[in-house]
Amino acid sequence: MYTYEDYIAGYCVFGNDYGLAAIASTGSFAKYSSESKTFYKELGKDGNRQNIGNAFLSQLLYLYKHPYWLPYIGLIPGHVFITILGDPTLTIDPPIADISEPTMGVINGSEHPVTFSGSGHLNNDTSATITGYAWRSKDDKVSFSDSSSSGPTASLSPGEYTVYFKVKDSYGRWSSEVEKTLTVGSNNTEKPSGSISINSGAEATNSTAVTLTLSASHDIGVTRYYVSDNSSAPLASDSKWTPITSTISYSRSVSHTLSTGDGSKTVYAWYKDDAGNVSDTASDTITLDATAPEVTITSPTSNATSFTDKKKLSIGGSASDSASGIKSVTWSNDKGGGEAVQGTTSWSAEKSNALSDGENIITVTATDNAGNTATDKITITYTSSDLGLPSGSITIKNISGQTI
Repeated sequence: MYTYEDYIAGYCVFGNDYGLAAIASTGSFAKYSSESKTFYKELGKDGNRQNIGNAFLSQLLYLYKHPYWLPYIGLIPGHVFITILGDPTLTIDPPIADISEPTMGVINGSEHPVTFSGSGHLNNDTSATITGYAWRSKDDKVSFSDSSSSGPTASLSPGEYTVYFKVKDSYGRWSSEVEKTLTVGSNNTEKPSGSISINSGAEATNSTAVTLTLSASHDIGVTRYYVSDNSSAPLASDSKWTPITSTISYSRSVSHTLSTGDGSKTVYAWYKDDAGNVSDTASDTITLDATAPEVTITSPTSNATSFTDKKKLSIGGSASDSASGIKSVTWSNDKGGGEAVQGTTSWSAEKSNALSDGENIITVTATDNAGNTATDKITITYTSSDLGLPSGSITIKNISGQTI
């Protein structure tokens, strides 16, 4: 109990009608509850939570300093004293709702009877009780005709249903809505069939970022898929299923990240229908190879330079890649020309008139099956054996004039 002389303002006992209450010294009583008045709203009324501590006291001080408001709210200035009912520093929390039934997220069987049930409890106010309940459903797919804690026991056709529930306490405060999504399946027990492909069936990749092609079919409809690097099949109730629009034939490309480290990588996929039937495991394997291959020129020499008086190119060497293997080896000349060599891990190349006068920088490139490349180079200097000197002959005769 708080008292104050001259003017009076109090807060209604924590009920539906929030506002200012006053008791004058003459015994008259006045209440102010119009939400259109500013100081009423400043008391902390926000629909669900009532905090009347500082807000109330600041409003009380406002009335004391501005007594001309008193007639407006039904009080006559005079010698009055103030009464506050309840603890003005108390924070009152709204009740909390919970949906207890159905307990499963997926129910098999067409026209399955489904029971909806909910409850509520109070957080920190033992003086209140739960007095009201409210159900609704998304798109009004479930009909709720009463306001009890138990909703209807409805026979639902196959599909997905989302219901919402809230409770009200004896002070008129509503809880926040809670929701539950339920999938009702058909009577079918046939599993979807599906497949998965990594990078359109490529044997290798040099990046952990890949594209998965997912495909599945089902006479009733595919409604979800599940992708993992783990071979363990997921439960139908697992929260990591990806929802899709129900379709009898599904195909989609999605991004996926492989685990790091060179080697064989397998990705697994499963598909599910609206009845919760899960497909057999589908999988595809690809080799992750982020390491460049090795290539070496060993002929005509393993040195970086070589000299020749022939225009014919003749080179050879080796290449290796431990992860995905060598796909191809090619050579090119900075003076022009180039082509694929013969072989891969052990390779050779011969080409007539491939060398030009002077230095020819020959680059050999090895490419592995993941697209990584490596190079080796040799500089071959070509000099013609024909030096371009004048040609001629000499004749020797004896004293008789005969040619010797």
